[in-house]
Amino acid sequence: MLEINELKPTSKSVLVLGSVSAVGRAIAHEFAREGYSLLLGDIEIEENERIAKDIRIRYHVFCDTLFFDASDFDSHPVFLEKVIEKFNGIPEGLVICFGYMPVQEEAQKDFNLIKRTIDINFTGTVSILERVISKFEERNYGFAIVISSVAGDRGRKSNYIYGSTKGALTRYLEGLQHRLSSTKVHLLLVKPGFMDTAMTYGLNLPQRLLASPEEAGRILYTAWKRKKQVVYVKWFWRYIMLIIQHLPRFVFHRTQL
Repeated sequence: MLEINELKPTSKSVLVLGSVSAVGRAIAHEFAREGYSLLLGDIEIEENERIAKDIRIRYHVFCDTLFFDASDFDSHPVFLEKVIEKFNGIPEGLVICFGYMPVQEEAQKDFNLIKRTIDINFTGTVSILERVISKFEERNYGFAIVISSVAGDRGRKSNYIYGSTKGALTRYLEGLQHRLSSTKVHLLLVKPGFMDTAMTYGLNLPQRLLASPEEAGRILYTAWKRKKQVVYVKWFWRYIMLIIQHLPRFVFHRTQL
C-alpha cells in the first residue's frame, strides 16, 4: 500500500471539499486519473482517509486529507493555511461539492434546520471560496468548480428552503464570474438536477431524470476542460428549468412542483 510520504504533490493540484459525497468522490477520481495531486477536505475523517488511500493505490498520485467543516467559518483561514502547507503552495484548483438538504416539512417547523442549510450551502461556500479565489487572483491563474442546483432556478413549495440557499449561491457565483471575467481564473457553475446520491435516497424520482455520481463526475470534468461557465447535470435540465421559470404564476401555483 502506498503511503503519503512516498508521493509528493505536484503543481497540478486540486482541493476537493465535500470529498466524501458521492459526486465529490467521483470528481476526485476524474482528476486523479489525469495525474493531479489531491487534497480531500471533509467532516467525515475516517471515510475520507479510506477514499484517499484508494486513490493513491489506483492512480499513484499524492492524495492527502484534512478535516473541513463548512459551517465553522472561523476555522477557514487556518484550514487554508494547512492546505498551502500540504501542497507547498496554493493549489491549481478548487472543487466544492458539500451541501445539505433538510426535509422541507421538518425545516418549516425548526429554524435550526433552516440555519444549518444556509450556513452550509451558502455562507460556508462563500467563506472558503472568497479566500481561495483571492489567492487565485493574486497570481492570475486557477480554477474553481462549484455545485449549486437547479432547485435555485425558481422557488417551489417542495424544497424552497434548500432551493433558496442554492438560488442565492447561483447569484453569488454569477457575480463572481463577472468579477473574474478579466482574469485568467476560471469558475464553473454546476447545476445538477436529480442525482442518485444519499441526498435523494428514498425519494420517488423518475429514473430517466437521475444522473449517477460517476456520470456527474465525467460531465463536470469535461465541462471544466472545455472552459464552460455553466453546466447542467444532465443537459436536459436546462430546458426543464427554462419552462418552469417561465410558467405564469397563476399556472405555476396550480402545480405540485
